[in-house]
Amino acid sequence: MKSIVDPASSLASYINKETAFLVLSIFYKVQSPFGRASMTFTTSKRLSSAVLTGAVSLALAFAVGWTPNHVAAQTAGTLVGTVTDAASQRPLEAVQVYIPGTGIGALTNAAGRFLLLNVPVGEQTVSAELVGYRAGEQTVTVGAGQSVQLDFGLSQTAITLDEIVVTGAGIATEKRKLGNTIATLDAATLENAPIADFSQLIAGREPGVVALPSSGFTGEGARIRIRGSSSLSQLNEPIVYVDGIRVDRSAVQNFNGQGNPSRLDDIPPESIERVEILKGAAAATLYGTEASNGVIQIFTKRGRAGAPRFTAQADFTGIQVPTNRINNIAGFARNADEQAMISSRWGKSVGLYEVIEEPLVPTMLETGFAQTYSASASGGSEAFQYYISGRFADEDGGYDAAQNFEPVPGIEPEVDTNRRVSLNSNFTLIPSDKVRIGVSTLFSDMEHHTPDNSNNIYGVFSSALMSQLHKASANNLYGNPAFATTRENMYQLNVANSSHFAGSMNVGYTPMDGFRLDGVFGVDFTSDDTFNFRPYKWNVDGFSGSTPDGSRNVQEHRSR
Repeated sequence: MKSIVDPASSLASYINKETAFLVLSIFYKVQSPFGRASMTFTTSKRLSSAVLTGAVSLALAFAVGWTPNHVAAQTAGTLVGTVTDAASQRPLEAVQVYIPGTGIGALTNAAGRFLLLNVPVGEQTVSAELVGYRAGEQTVTVGAGQSVQLDFGLSQTAITLDEIVVTGAGIATEKRKLGNTIATLDAATLENAPIADFSQLIAGREPGVVALPSSGFTGEGARIRIRGSSSLSQLNEPIVYVDGIRVDRSAVQNFNGQGNPSRLDDIPPESIERVEILKGAAAATLYGTEASNGVIQIFTKRGRAGAPRFTAQADFTGIQVPTNRINNIAGFARNADEQAMISSRWGKSVGLYEVIEEPLVPTMLETGFAQTYSASASGGSEAFQYYISGRFADEDGGYDAAQNFEPVPGIEPEVDTNRRVSLNSNFTLIPSDKVRIGVSTLFSDMEHHTPDNSNNIYGVFSSALMSQLHKASANNLYGNPAFATTRENMYQLNVANSSHFAGSMNVGYTPMDGFRLDGVFGVDFTSDDTFNFRPYKWNVDGFSGSTPDGSRNVQEHRSR
C-alpha cells in the first residue's frame, strides 16, 4: 500500500507516535567562490516525542537559513511504513527494510514501524527480510520532498540451514566440512511409519546399515551391522552413544539358545530426535579401535521455550506369521503296527509306505496382538525447558502351542510375551547467557517370556520338526523320537527381567565470544536376571527322564 503525504506533518506524526532512536543526518552541498564544500550533521539519541519534534523543526529551520542561494534544491524523499505478519497481522520487530544498492536501510521497531531518510527521487525497489519469513519486495516512486507510506505483510516460510552433526571431537560441526561419511536419520520424517522399536527405526533407512532379524519371537532384538561383519570371533555390533554417554550395546542374556532382546529397544522411538551413524574407518579414527564396526549416536528430544505441549499416542498391531513357507511333516508306515498307529492317531487309512503329511508347526501358531501407549509433555521458559515422555508396550506373539494339547492342572505352559516400560526426561537450565546445564535420564524395565527355541534339542519347534508320524501315540502326540515330547517342552519356562538406567549431565560455559567449554558426565547401568525353570513333574508324558523333579537355573548380569 503506497500513498503520498505531506512530509512535515507525516514525519511529525510518525515521531509523535513513539519514543525511539533518532538518527538525523542533514547533508548540504555549499557552492562558494572558493570551491565546493560539504557538511554533515548527525545526532543519535533516544529522545521523547516532544524533544524529537523540536529537534527536527530546529534542523529544518537551520536548513532553510543556510540554503537560500547556496544549497541545491532538495533531491530526496522519505519512506515510512509498517511490517506485519501476513497471517496474524502482528507487527514484526527487527525486520531489515532496505533499498538494494544504495546503502539505505533500517530495522523495524517493536511496533513494526520503519523510517528511511534521504531516499533518492524516482522509482525505487524496497525489500523487507526477516529470518523465518519469505522476503517481501515492492516498487515505489518517491518525489522530491515527499514522504511515501509503504507497508509490508510477510508470510512465514521454512528455511534450509547447514546440517550440523556431532563428531568424536565432541563438538557440533557442519556436515559439509567433514571428510568422512555420517548418515543422519531425522525421526520427525518417520512419525507416520509403523515403528515399534529402535531396530525398526534404522532398518533399511541408510545404505550399508542392516538390522538382521533374530528368530522372530516376540521381544527379540535385531543384530545391527554397518557395512557387514568385520570379525568371525569378536563382536560386530557398533558402539552406541545416547546424549553423549556411551551405553551398553550387548544383548540381554538368556538361556538355551533363545534370541535375546536388544538394549537399544529400551529407548522409546517417540523420544528420539535424530540418529547419526558413522561408517567406515573414520569411526575407528575418531572413537578408537573398538569403533571399527561403526558408531551410532542417538539424540533425544528436548524442550523448547513456550506454552506446554502434550502428545498422546496409542498403537494396536496384529501379528501373524506366514505359514505357507513352513513345510509339513511327512511320514509313512513301515509295518502293520505303524500302519495301525497312524490310522489311530491321525485318523487316516494309509497303506504301507504311503506318505502322509501333517502341518504340525503351523498349528502351533496364532494371530498375536501388540498394544503400545505413549505420552509426552514439553515446554518451559527462556531460563528452563523440559521434555518428559513415557511409553508402555505389551506384546503377545503368534506362538501358542498349548492350543493343540490338553492342559495339565497346576502347571502353566510358557508363553511368548514381552512387556516394557520406558521413561525419558530432559531438562535444560540456562541461569545466565554464559552458562547452560542439561540433564538427561532414561529408564527402562522389561519382562520377557519365551519358550525354548532355536538351536536347542528341547525347543518346541525343534521337537516338532523332528517328529516321526508313525511313532505318534497318546503319550507322544507328535511322535518325538528322543529327549522330550513337544508337549513336555511347552512347560519349560524362560523369563528375563531387565532394568536399564542411563543418565547424563552436560555443562556448557562461554566466558567470551568464540570460546566455549563443555563437560559431559554420565552413567549407564544395566541389570539382568534370567531364569530357566522346569516345574515339578514337567515331563507330563513320562517321556523325558531329565530332572523330572524340576530345576531352576538363575543367571545374573550387572554392567556399569
